[in-house]
Amino acid sequence: MKNNRLSIGQMAKLNHTTLATLRLYDKMGLLSPAYTNPETGYRYYDVTQCATFHLIQNNKNLNMSLKDIKSILDQSDFHYLLDFYDKKMADLEKELAVLQQKRRTLKKIMEWTDFYQHRPPVGTFSLIYLPKRCLYTMPADRNYFQEDFGSFIYGLSKMETILQNTEFPMVYLYTAFVSMTKEDFLRGTYRAESLGIQVSDEYQSHPGVEVQDSGMKACIYFDDFTKVHEYLDKLRGCCEQRQYKIIGSPLCQLIGALDIHDFRKPSEYMCIEAPVETQNDVKAKAQG
Repeated sequence: MKNNRLSIGQMAKLNHTTLATLRLYDKMGLLSPAYTNPETGYRYYDVTQCATFHLIQNNKNLNMSLKDIKSILDQSDFHYLLDFYDKKMADLEKELAVLQQKRRTLKKIMEWTDFYQHRPPVGTFSLIYLPKRCLYTMPADRNYFQEDFGSFIYGLSKMETILQNTEFPMVYLYTAFVSMTKEDFLRGTYRAESLGIQVSDEYQSHPGVEVQDSGMKACIYFDDFTKVHEYLDKLRGCCEQRQYKIIGSPLCQLIGALDIHDFRKPSEYMCIEAPVETQNDVKAKAQG
């Protein structure tokens, strides 16, 4: 280096970059050598141009295009720069929201995968507590309880297509369900009332979304949709035997549609759940 002048090789080495990168910046008008030797025609960078190089690299690290960076350098105006960064900040906030949603979804998938590996045996009856959930529902266009599993999957896939055309991100069928009214369940007249899917809490004010309160659910697990009536009968019988009062709409949730040993093969694993009030709930209310 002489008189603070750097050859292109020295400039590249000092800034841990390549000759090709510096030549590209020169060609695009982002950063060109500041001095040309009139005798030799050799071009040199001024060492202080390293600051401009770092400005370019810092903006590249923020995923800005070279075209955007050139506009910043061409304008060389702090008001323009701040306005540009404000817009980039807004874009990053949107990207962050998407990433956070993907993270939440991935966490749910991992939880579901762990549950599916350790799922209860077919026919298991249990009483579980479920926290508040946000459910998107739409009227059932056919009585899925009188049809086969393929019809159920077809209906859920149609619903998924509808949701993908809205602002709902990443819909997964393992949280989907078909429901019936409490009255139809108690009478044994099994008619589909609605199709639905669980969505994130942030969408609770979205049209079509209802908030289901937390509470106890009586559940039974099965793996053959042709026997759904049989398991609905069993669930109702177990509730009657234990004196559980049905207090809401039962639903049949799809938990898994893939074979646990071969993901290319379809399978059926579902849970019928019904909101219930137990004798302990009644006693707690009386004491309260």
